[in-house]
Amino acid sequence: MPTTENQFRRSSWLVTIPLVAIAAIHIAFVFFPGRKIISQLQRDIEYRQLYISNADNVSVELADAQQELVKVKSYIENWRRVAYAINRLPVLYGNINKLSKQAGTTTSRFEPQMIIELGMIRQIPIHMACTGTFAQIHEFIRSLEGLPQTIWIDQLRFDKPGQNGEYILCEINLVVFSDNPKISNYVDNSK
Repeated sequence: MPTTENQFRRSSWLVTIPLVAIAAIHIAFVFFPGRKIISQLQRDIEYRQLYISNADNVSVELADAQQELVKVKSYIENWRRVAYAINRLPVLYGNINKLSKQAGTTTSRFEPQMIIELGMIRQIPIHMACTGTFAQIHEFIRSLEGLPQTIWIDQLRFDKPGQNGEYILCEINLVVFSDNPKISNYVDNSK
């Protein structure tokens, strides 16, 4: 016959085994998944705190970008004031020839090429050839750079003619930049 001590041991096992099973189930299905969720939430909180701390930097960067935008708009407006409209190109061509004569060079060729459309701007290539001393050609190129319009010297070639050694033949490919009012929001007020 079972003694009370054996009954007590049996009843303690009956209580202990379900308690251990409940604890194991709790750990497996509540504690570990909860810990994963908590660690994910902590990482999310750290990320958001970092994002908030960087918000101050964003406002500084935004202010810098706005200042840069003001400078760019100002530059564009200044460029548009001096950019040649297509209808004013003969005046520019005349100015280039005048600068050539003032420098003492003799223009032997002046050929405006086909206009190249580049979205918001146009390229107007000009091929020209002139003869003069090196100092005269240098003065002509320097005076071209002094014009307010955007003019690139795309190619520059010097040749020494055979008959007179002190004169140089200079072939220049110029590119004049003009606004393209068909695409841009530029309004030509020069008319």
